[in-house]
Amino acid sequence: MSQESPPQGQTLLPAVLGSAAFGGGLLFLILISGGFFFYVLLGFFLMGAVGFLHYLMWGGSMHRETEGEREEERLRDQTRADPW
Repeated sequence: MSQESPPQGQTLLPAVLGSAAFGGGLLFLILISGGFFFYVLLGFFLMGAVGFLHYLMWGGSMHRETEGEREEERLRDQTRADPW
């Protein structure tokens, strides 16, 4: 039995409504706090940007440098699991 995927509208509607509710909630918090919550959101955004730049500068290169070691470990595990 194969599962049929739901029509596009049925998967898009909850995402749009959820995004609208989340955006409305953020706007409400910004308005009710007199703009202070905007700076809180800006702080979270800046922390995320610094983390992303950290990954681009250091994490990505480390991932590429250790690619050979991961491949060797994968092959070693594969030979242990299937000796034939």
